[in-house]
Formats: sequence, structure tokens, C-alpha cells
Amino acid sequence: MKNLAKKVLAAVMCLMLLASAALAENLTYTNEGGKYTLTYPEEMILLDRDNVSELMKSIANGDMGDVGIDAATIEQQIPSIEQMDMAMLLTADGMMNVNVVYQDVEMELDNDTFLSALGAAMLQQYQAQFENCTVQDEGSVYTAGENAFARQVIDVETVAPLRVVVLYAFRGTVMYVMTVTINTSVEDEQLEQLGQIADDVAASFTFVE
Repeated sequence: MKNLAKKVLAAVMCLMLLASAALAENLTYTNEGGKYTLTYPEEMILLDRDNVSELMKSIANGDMGDVGIDAATIEQQIPSIEQMDMAMLLTADGMMNVNVVYQDVEMELDNDTFLSALGAAMLQQYQAQFENCTVQDEGSVYTAGENAFARQVIDVETVAPLRVVVLYAFRGTVMYVMTVTINTSVEDEQLEQLGQIADDVAASFTFVE
């Protein structure tokens, strides 16, 4: 019995170590201006005001090895990152990105109020922006972890087929918009993995003081 107990304890300790190692693979990002944090896998590339210029140089110089994005792609994002204090996460193969922006809309909103009052107008903006756009979710409440977001989903046909999931969160008069863009041409297994990463990032979104 003692030997069995030791084996069980050893197995539990091993699982605890593996769990710790898995947790160590996540990094935490804090946006001081927007007063929020989120966690993401360390293999994803983070772009924000503090690092975008240097990161672009590193990619252009080949210092980051074989990644699925180039300096031109990053350069296109610089105005949004700098002017809107946008944070962007990209997978190294370029198959998914997650970005977060925030704005004071000068009115207090919640999920239901947003979807009923502003949801249709937001969809019209996306449809005007993307020529080949199909709405998959006109507006619903999506739960990730302890977070409940207002959500809209569209599919876009560009050079590659894209699934765009837009999540909205509210704090006082500030609206936060998290946009997840996934290249759906990937294999089903990878698509599921990318979806899980996006869910985990959304679940980790936390307001801070």
C-alpha cells in the first residue's frame, strides 16, 4: 500500500511539473493605457507601440528566422498600432492574428445594448470594407472563461479565405474590440488548434487598475 501511495504521489508530482511547464509557455501582456492584460503562447509574435519598429527591423534583417510575415506586413500595421495603441499577436506562420484596440465611446454600454443599438451598424462597416464578405453571426453573446463578450463573425474571401471573429467588451464608457482573424485554408486539425488559442487569449482578457 505504501509503495502504491508513493507511485500515486510521484505521478501527481510529475503532472504538477508538466502543468507548470505548460503554464510557463504563456506570456502576459499588459496595456497600461487601456488598463487590460492578456496571456498568449510565447511562440506568438507581439506587436505594440514599444516594439513594433525594432521588430520590423529584425524581420527585415532576417534576425527572426523563418516566419510567415514580412516587414511590409508589419509596416502596414504601424499607424494603427501607434495611433490607436493597438496590440497585435501573430502566429509565426501568419495563419492567425489577434488584435485589441480600445476607444472611449462616451456612453456606457453592455453586450445587449451594443448588439441591439450598434451591432447592425458595425456589420455594415465590415461589409463596406470587405467586398466578398459573408456574415456568419450577426450578433450574439460569447463566453470565454469568465468573460462574456458581444460577438460578430464574418467570412471574407481575399487572397485566402478568412474567418474574422470580432469580440466586444465594455468598461464604463470605454469599448474594447478584440479581432481574431484566421486563415481557414489550413488543415482541420490546425484550424482547431488556432481556434483554441484564440479562445484561450479571449478567456485571459482581464481589466486592471
